[in-house]
Amino acid sequence: MIELINFSGGDFLSPPEFEKLLDIDNQLLKLGLTYCFIPYYAIEPFSKNVKTSFMSLRQFCLAFCILPIALIAQPPIEGVIIEKEVVKEFAPDFEMTMADGSKQKLSDFRGKVLYLSFWASWCKPCISSFNKYRKMREDMEKLGIVMLNVSIDKSNEKWKAAIAEHQPTGIHAAVAQDSVRDAYQLYSVPLYEIVGKRGQFLYLSDDPDRNILDNFRQFLSME
Repeated sequence: MIELINFSGGDFLSPPEFEKLLDIDNQLLKLGLTYCFIPYYAIEPFSKNVKTSFMSLRQFCLAFCILPIALIAQPPIEGVIIEKEVVKEFAPDFEMTMADGSKQKLSDFRGKVLYLSFWASWCKPCISSFNKYRKMREDMEKLGIVMLNVSIDKSNEKWKAAIAEHQPTGIHAAVAQDSVRDAYQLYSVPLYEIVGKRGQFLYLSDDPDRNILDNFRQFLSME
């Protein structure tokens, strides 16, 4: 049985939609059905709305709103084991093609704090985020944060045309999605990660009154 379920879209999962999702989840569990959610949404990277963006992007996507476009249900299977998420402490290394055609690895940036943005030219939320947070991104770059924008575009022409049109702040690179999909659980874009000087993952404060730039100043002071 396949049931299509549509949500309003936008940057956030609204409270009514969240309640609807939980209700669907409860109904399926009562019926003893197994199911999966197909990725669709992402949350804004710098939102202070803790009630909505109450998890990191990675946790949010894995938990719920890697949101359903479709629910795929089947008869119950006894003894099903659900694999737990493997939380990585350090960012997996990968090779990317830079805008000038040269090759670099993520590890080449060791000793710097990175704001890693996976995006694509066809991704409207990605472009919207670049534009909406342009001032924030520029301020972060002035602090010394490396804004590394990694596209998963298959077409170099479309990738470079999008850079020329939207001029996102930072350094530009491209990578084949298949080469980083499993390592970064990159099932949809945008996806954002903060990588510390030793290559470790870092996370913004959950405090609703947090100061984003102060968070990044702390990251810069860490070894």
